Amino acid sequence: MLFVITHVAAYVPWASPFEFGFLQRPRAPLSILDNIVNGFFAIDIILTFFVAFLDKVTYLLIDDPKRIAWRYVSTWFAFDVISTFPYESFGSLLHSSIQGYGIFSMLRLWRLRRVSNCFARLEKDRRYSYFWVRSTKLLLCTLFVIHCGACFLYSIASHYPDPSKTFMALTDENWKQSPLAVQYNTAMYWSITTFSTTGYGDIHGVNSKEMTFILFYMVFNLGLSAYIIGNMTNLVVHVTSRTRKFRDTIQAASGFGQRNNLPVRLQDQMVAHLCLRYRTDSEGLQQQEIIDSLPKAIRSSISHYLFYEVVDNIYLFHGISNDLLFQLVTEMKAEYFPPKEDVILQNEAPTDFYILVTGAVVNSEGNVPLWEAIIGGHSEIAKLLAENGAKLSLDSVSYYSCLAVEKHSLEALKDIIKYGGDITLPDGTGTTALHRAVSEGHVEIVKFLLDKGADLDMPDSYGWTPRGLAEHQGHEDIKTLFHNHRPVEKKPQRIPGTPEFPVTGKPLMKHSSEPTLPHSGEVPLVQEGGQLVVSQRRKLSNFRNSLFGFMSAANTGDDGGETTRSSVGGGAFYPSRVTIRSSENGELGGKVVILPNSMEELLKVGEEKMGFLPTKVLTREGAEIDDITLIRDGDCLILARDP
Repeated sequence: MLFVITHVAAYVPWASPFEFGFLQRPRAPLSILDNIVNGFFAIDIILTFFVAFLDKVTYLLIDDPKRIAWRYVSTWFAFDVISTFPYESFGSLLHSSIQGYGIFSMLRLWRLRRVSNCFARLEKDRRYSYFWVRSTKLLLCTLFVIHCGACFLYSIASHYPDPSKTFMALTDENWKQSPLAVQYNTAMYWSITTFSTTGYGDIHGVNSKEMTFILFYMVFNLGLSAYIIGNMTNLVVHVTSRTRKFRDTIQAASGFGQRNNLPVRLQDQMVAHLCLRYRTDSEGLQQQEIIDSLPKAIRSSISHYLFYEVVDNIYLFHGISNDLLFQLVTEMKAEYFPPKEDVILQNEAPTDFYILVTGAVVNSEGNVPLWEAIIGGHSEIAKLLAENGAKLSLDSVSYYSCLAVEKHSLEALKDIIKYGGDITLPDGTGTTALHRAVSEGHVEIVKFLLDKGADLDMPDSYGWTPRGLAEHQGHEDIKTLFHNHRPVEKKPQRIPGTPEFPVTGKPLMKHSSEPTLPHSGEVPLVQEGGQLVVSQRRKLSNFRNSLFGFMSAANTGDDGGETTRSSVGGGAFYPSRVTIRSSENGELGGKVVILPNSMEELLKVGEEKMGFLPTKVLTREGAEIDDITLIRDGDCLILARDP
């Protein structure tokens, strides 16, 4: 019913002023339509007595019929009845000089209240565009004012004693004999030219009554024009405010970068990030502010719907309970990064965990995808990358070789050679993979490096050679390998300081047989682009000490070996040493050996050193040790066998 009343009320703004200005008595079909409209409004008056209303004080829905009736009678009931009464039925009772029909028709304009309420609801309805609803309302308001002005001007001219001294006579002296449509068109023409203040002078006010009305009409138009222009300006500014704010932000960011002499790379990153944020906001991809304004339960449901499937498919979270995953996704949010933007700073322990959904990332430390595939054991992926042009950069091969030795990965060294890398090259400090292999005490890797032409007499920046390290640390097996190794022709080495081998700001510490804690001043620095930055080894150590470094190590099975190694200086690792004794010899006959990576290897070493096969390892107090990670550097172990 409300929908019908609203559309019926839209008929009133045109009919009532037209009947007031152009009709002296009821005329079909307008009189028939008026009575039909009056019938609809009469039904609406009756139904209003039964419609509940919202109390603005208590905000409760009132459905008591007595309170509903009293509220309606004490407010708008009288005006609704007056605007609905059929006055044409007794208009003949009035004096002929009184234009009763037109005046009473103007009372029906009270029904415009329904049209205004309808537009107010449409402006709040999210299904409709606020811009177009508001623009339609302003357009209809303008047409209504122009129509009323034409009807009032024609009424003044039609009731003036001398028809020849009216504005209508300027176009046709016998204008009263003209058709009604022509008269209405002439009145509308003068009204709209007057409203828009673009009159051509062909029609103007002739008598004093017309001039007086035009005076007030123009004053009213000034206020209405200001209202319409203000509303339209506000609508246009609202539509373009996002673009204007974006341009101001870009200009401010560019000015900030220029005033502070920021590098061009950083300025480009700033502008690219702001452009991407504007794009995501305009396309509705980034709605974090809206999500944050919602209650926690709704936010959790949204996050679960958006991110749970992504997290559930990640290998890192396999085996984790659904409750923990649900708690994780509630803290997640979507972020977008433009190309070549820094996501995580170097030498900074990460506080955020990023899950890459689309796109690609580049490791600033030089770990290219091919190396990640090699060290991860993904041979098929490494082969696919190599077939598509991927290769190991020349200035990073020495770093990859040392890292492979640290991880005790002989296969990684073979893959480096397979994909064109030289594992005998030194890094910027003169350290080679052979230095690392001797420090790790890995005989098999040392033998492999010697077979591939590694120089056992190449000194590092401290003057230590692999041969000297083996002598200093007492690696008998490695010393034997060096003694039996035939000298090979040394390859010409690259001079440190070339682009492939940057100049070292401070050399590494000498390899010591006794592990010590590194001092803050002993962190190796490498010169890069005119600035000193922390070397790759330090970066690796920072990652391992972070939360995600532990998670990554646990996920890839990188355990056991790392706990039995001691680090010195800028990242060189040395094996732990323990003293083993036989339970049969008591405190006599002990030997100092390198702590192996497993209990089985330790028992095998005991068999070689003690001359019998032990079955268990005990402490001095007699406690049995069943895990190699429980043994520390310098421990004294008792090897025993079951009776």
